[in-house]
Amino acid sequence: MSQAQKQLKIKSGSLKRNIKDLEAAQKEVAQETARLQKFTSEGADEAKLKQQRNCIDEAQAQIHDCKTRITKSCADLKEFLSSNTEELQASAAEELRTATELIASADTALANL
Repeated sequence: MSQAQKQLKIKSGSLKRNIKDLEAAQKEVAQETARLQKFTSEGADEAKLKQQRNCIDEAQAQIHDCKTRITKSCADLKEFLSSNTEELQASAAEELRTATELIASADTALANL
């Protein structure tokens, strides 16, 4: 396996992990928001509601952090691909296709924010 193939796997794995982190953070915001609504409808005390709002704020901060990391990882992968496409087409066509799909997936995830 060439050095370029190794770097492609690393950069692709990083982007894939960041996309998964974003999806998990979005799911957490939805769960915590539903929990807040449940607490509100049950008439929970203000301290409990405040703590739940803090949980939601932290989860939303994770989304912002994930967005930043995805943007950086995606740009890094795009730059790497642009400078190594010829070498990778000959030796790692499947990984190159996967990386291109990951970039499209990242662009879609960022557009949906």
